[in-house]
Amino acid sequence: MLLPSPAAPSSQFAEHAAEAALAVLPAFSPQGLSSVGWALSRLPASAQAPLAPLAAGVAAAATPRLGEFNPQEFCILVTAACAPPGVAWAGARRGLAEAAAELLPALAHELSMRDLSLIHISQ
Repeated sequence: MLLPSPAAPSSQFAEHAAEAALAVLPAFSPQGLSSVGWALSRLPASAQAPLAPLAAGVAAAATPRLGEFNPQEFCILVTAACAPPGVAWAGARRGLAEAAAELLPALAHELSMRDLSLIHISQ
């Protein structure tokens, strides 16, 4: 069961936080990238639009490194990028989803029912 989305942060805070995170995203661990992605997806749609550059940055940093993600991190990030309303991810999800789809057959034997349920819930 998904929890309700939290209240949106002030736009000024969100913009400053996104700007700071963008500068260091390439240094984030897979866990950090999936956590930022998940946090973006849980915001109300109205708060996501200004954060589209952050979602694009997460996708750009994560896509070439998806093979480093453990199954849970992988599923959390894919779920975050594809979950509705997904306003922040609109321009960034395709490349990430395509890369994830290529890796999924090789990763399938490592996925738990919990991992699979994360992906299923987002559809």
